[in-house]
Amino acid sequence: MAKSLPNLKTFALWGNQQAFNKQSMETLVRSCRKIDKIALTHTGIDDDVLIALVEHCPITRIEINGCQRVRSTWMASLGTHCPMLTHFVAEQVNIQDVGLRELSKCTKLEYVNLSSCVELTNESLSLLLQSCPHISVLRLKECAWVNDQTLEIISSYGRSLQELDLSSNGAITAEGILNMIVKSQRLHRLHAVNCVNLKFLTDVALIERIRAAAANLRTVFVH
Repeated sequence: MAKSLPNLKTFALWGNQQAFNKQSMETLVRSCRKIDKIALTHTGIDDDVLIALVEHCPITRIEINGCQRVRSTWMASLGTHCPMLTHFVAEQVNIQDVGLRELSKCTKLEYVNLSSCVELTNESLSLLLQSCPHISVLRLKECAWVNDQTLEIISSYGRSLQELDLSSNGAITAEGILNMIVKSQRLHRLHAVNCVNLKFLTDVALIERIRAAAANLRTVFVH
């Protein structure tokens, strides 16, 4: 089948737990070298399969949400083989700091979703934002490591950031959000649903300060 699709550019699978192994993926990419977008959501792929893809195809968009067998080894190939990568979506994937450091070499990144990636730290996020100045959308929903230090990093280095999702991160505070909004010049859409703490419920003055500071945002969700 691959031989009949030499111009295939998007390779997508959803929920296929058998998916591809290294050998079958190498067979595919030998005939489909124009693939530039992969969307392998909730599949049974592993690092070897992704290595075969990124080392043989000019990938610009990667979506691997819910791929539980994926770790960080394959990401060592990103900087060398995917210099034009702009979109990276890896929600609920076991990526570690070493992987995010490799992703930082893809300096054309514009859209990054690391939601529910629980093994990361603020140090690797800081490197990513410093190395990739074009990131305009960042999603960090349900990340236990996200706190007020994260917000300080975002306001310091996310110079192109226009949309940010911090939903369901209980460690951030109202003060942290306020300080970030004041310092973030281009941010115009903030998602902060379910970031509930006592200050949000009782400090009316602080809520008003956040609203005033967020006057430049198109939409603000602070619950």
